[in-house]
Amino acid sequence: MDFVFFEAAVAAGMLVGCLLAIEIGRRFGDRFPGGHTDGSKSFGTLQGAVFGLMGLLLAFSLNGALQRFDERRSIILQEYNALTTAVDRVDLLGEPAAAELKRLLKAYTASRIALYESPPEGFWSDDLLTRQRALNNGLKRSVDLAWARLTTECSISKNSNACQIVVASIGAVFDQARTQLASSDRHPPTIVYLLLVFFALLSSFLAGLDLGPRSGRTRIYAITFSLSLSLSLLVITDLEFPRAGWVRLDGFESLLKLIAERPD
Repeated sequence: MDFVFFEAAVAAGMLVGCLLAIEIGRRFGDRFPGGHTDGSKSFGTLQGAVFGLMGLLLAFSLNGALQRFDERRSIILQEYNALTTAVDRVDLLGEPAAAELKRLLKAYTASRIALYESPPEGFWSDDLLTRQRALNNGLKRSVDLAWARLTTECSISKNSNACQIVVASIGAVFDQARTQLASSDRHPPTIVYLLLVFFALLSSFLAGLDLGPRSGRTRIYAITFSLSLSLSLLVITDLEFPRAGWVRLDGFESLLKLIAERPD
């Protein structure tokens, strides 16, 4: 929940900042009422350029966040398919190796689920950090045990074809985990967020210049404009961290629980 409070605070700060920028722009326009009369056409072009650039930044940021969100969902589905295939194919080795490998793969899946449910690294408390290290160690131990058991079985098994199939299937499982780890760190550079904030405040200031005397209608315009920008930033941030905020991947991650809870 710490991340939810953080992004809510950022969105609220963005809302207040935009409202302040609009008010500053309005007062500046009231103080110099004819400041841009002679160059009204040029001023309108400047406003249009800034608003257009702001719209492009929002559009590209939202589109990129949606693409990465869909990619993360796809990777979870691929990991589920790889795990299901591996659990099914270990039966080719026969007992007791198949039963032991299934147990190890289920333990590995449980560790993966726990990692998926962890908050973003920047929001770990000391207790969460200790728990995260324990989860990482448990995950590494599950991987090592699975490979050790598999190599032991294949070294004495006479069915080399079955071993090749099972090794390839389990290797695909661990490859998907590395792919997921890489995708979870794919976020826009910090400069993109700073640009969004800068152009949001600049757009608010320019919008305030032509807002005119304060009235109930202008307040509605200012609040609507500011709220639109802050909510857009909130949605973009939420899509970038889908396991921490209001946008979730629980529906896809629950597929992994089917494997962990699968009867032998």
